[in-house]
Amino acid sequence: MLNLKTKVKFTWSAKKEKDDEYRPIHDFIEVLAPNFADLSPATYIQVGERYIQSFFVDGWPSEIDFGYLHPLVSFPGDIDFIQYIAPVDKDRILSWLTTRIEGIESKLIDRAKQASSRGVLSKQEELAMLQQLRSDIDNNRDRIIYFDNFIILAATSQEELEKKADRLMSKFGGTKDCLKPADHEHDLMFKAVSPLAIKRKEAWKEMNLAAGTNLYPFTVSDWPHEDGPILGLNYDVGSPVLFDGFNKQHVNNFGISLIGVSGTGKTAMLQKIITGEVPFGVYHAVIDQEGDLKRTIETLGGIYLPISRYSDLRFNPADIEVEHHKERGFIVDLQGKVEDMVNLSAAMAGLTESADHKVIAAYMDRAWRRAYEKCGITEDPRSLYHDAYFDPQNNQFVTKQKKKPPQFGNFYHEFCLLAEGISELQGTVLTLERFTDKGTLGIFDCQTNVELGKAPCAGFGLRDLHNSELLPIANIVVLSYLENRFLKKRDLDDGSLFRVDADECQELFKNLYSAKALETYFRRFRKRKGGPIAATQNFQKFYENEHGRAVIQNSDTKIIFAQHEGDLQRCAELFKLTEGELEFLGMGLAHHAIIKQPKYSVRVVTQFSPWEQEIFFPEHGG
Repeated sequence: MLNLKTKVKFTWSAKKEKDDEYRPIHDFIEVLAPNFADLSPATYIQVGERYIQSFFVDGWPSEIDFGYLHPLVSFPGDIDFIQYIAPVDKDRILSWLTTRIEGIESKLIDRAKQASSRGVLSKQEELAMLQQLRSDIDNNRDRIIYFDNFIILAATSQEELEKKADRLMSKFGGTKDCLKPADHEHDLMFKAVSPLAIKRKEAWKEMNLAAGTNLYPFTVSDWPHEDGPILGLNYDVGSPVLFDGFNKQHVNNFGISLIGVSGTGKTAMLQKIITGEVPFGVYHAVIDQEGDLKRTIETLGGIYLPISRYSDLRFNPADIEVEHHKERGFIVDLQGKVEDMVNLSAAMAGLTESADHKVIAAYMDRAWRRAYEKCGITEDPRSLYHDAYFDPQNNQFVTKQKKKPPQFGNFYHEFCLLAEGISELQGTVLTLERFTDKGTLGIFDCQTNVELGKAPCAGFGLRDLHNSELLPIANIVVLSYLENRFLKKRDLDDGSLFRVDADECQELFKNLYSAKALETYFRRFRKRKGGPIAATQNFQKFYENEHGRAVIQNSDTKIIFAQHEGDLQRCAELFKLTEGELEFLGMGLAHHAIIKQPKYSVRVVTQFSPWEQEIFFPEHGG
C-alpha cells in the first residue's frame, strides 16, 4: 500500500556520545580491512572487536507520522542506518493508479446496484485519496519513490548486542510495520550500510514524497519563535532562543509547566520569563513560596504583598464579583463561588473523598449558601450593592455602595447551627474553629483591604507561612483573590495578556481539596486567555496526584530541567521524551533545559545579562 503523510509532528534531540557504548567504528580501515571477521553465525557477525546485527524495514503503516524513524535516529547505542532511494517510473505508477481507481469505481457501482452500503464509505475515501494522488503525480506536484532502509547495530559483546537488539525491536513493537533481523545476510547488510554502499539485498517499499520526508525528525535546531524575550542559547546551534509564549501558531493554550530539582536553574528560568515578558506588557501575578522572587518583582516596579500573621494586609476568600458571561451577560456566579468556598473549607478541615466526609461537605455547602443569603447576595449583579440613598451629611446621592461579603466567621456560625445535635459534625466544628478570627489560624476571617492598582506585576509572599498549616490555604486564597479582584474585572477582548505564576506549587498537594483547587483555578485562568505557570522542584508529587498531572499535561509548554533518576523516567513517560532528550537531562547540568511545545522542542542553555545576574543571584554578589 502507498504511504501518505499525516500532519502529526515530532521533534527530536540529537543523542550525546558518551563512553564506549556510543563509540562508532571511527577508523575507516577498520571497516574496509578489519584485523578479524567472523561471518559464520546466523544471527550476527563479528568485525574486528565489534559484534554486529543488521535489520531491514519490511513494512510501513498506512500513514507516516512526522519523525516516524526517531527510534532509530535517537537510539542510544552504536547504530548506523542507510536509506536507498529510487524513483518509480511515472507512467508505470499512473497506470497502476488508474487500474486501482477503476477497480474501486466498479465495486461502488456494484454496491449501488445491490442497494448495499457495506464498505461504501471507506471505498469512497480511498477513491478520493487515489484520485488526488494521481492528479498530483500527473501534474508533477508529487511522485512515488522506492525506499530501502537497512540498519546495523554494534556492541562490544554478544550479550550486550542481544540486549540492545531487543530494545531496538521493542521500539517498533505493536504496529503494522516490521523491523526484521537480516539473519544469514548480516555480511551483505554490513556492506550495504558501510561507506562501501555495496547493495545486494532488496526490500523496496513505495511511498510518496511527503511520507518519505516525514520519516525523519530532523528539526532539532528548528525553534520557530521570532518574537519575545531571549531565554538562552540553542544548545545545538548556539542561536538565541526567543520565547513567544502567547502565539497561537505555536500553542493551543498559554500554560507553562516548569520542572527542575533544586540547583538546576528552575527559579532563574521563571525570573527570566517574568523579566522578559513584563516589559512586553504581560502582567505577572506571582505566588512566591520562599521569597526568592521579591527582588525581581520590586525591581520591575511591581508591588510585593507579604502574607503572614503579622501583616496588615487582609484577604477575604469569600469575595465575590460580577463577571461577564458570553450568553447570559453580566452575572454573579454564586453557585460556583459556594463550590469554591466549600472546597476551601474542606481543605481546612482535612476532608477526604470518603462517603462520611462528602456528607460533611454537603453541610458546608448549606452553611455557605446561608451566609451569602444573609448578606443579601444572589446571582443578580444588583444584589452586590446597597439600594441607592441620599446622604444628608455629604449632601449627595449615594449609589453603587458595595455590600460586604460574608467572612469565614459567618460561615462558621451557620455551620455550628447546622451541626447542633449531630455528633458526626462535632470534630469538624472544632477543626474549623481554628480558622476563625478567634483561632490560631484565623488570618483569613476578615474583609479584603488590598487592591492591586496599576503596577505591572505583583508578588504574594508566603515565606512566613512556610512551616504552617496555612501555607496550602494561603495559596488557594491568593488564587481566589486574583480571580475575583483581577480576572473578573478584566475585559476579555482588551487584548491584554497575563500570567499567574505559582512557584513551588507542590505545597498544594498536601491535601486533596487544595490540589483540586490548583487544577480548577489554572483551568479558569487558561479559559480567560491567561498563561498560568506551575513551577516545582518535586515532580513526583505532581506525577502521583491526578490533579497535578492534569495541571502539567494541560499546559502546552513544558520547560524541563535535570531531574532525579526516578523522576526522569516519569518525565519520559508523561512528556514522551526521546532517548536523546533523556540523555541530555541525565547530564544534570545547571541551566540546561528542554522546552517542549506541541510542534517543537529545543534544548536551551539559559543565559543571563549582568543586570539579571545581580537581580537573580544576589547571594553570589550579582
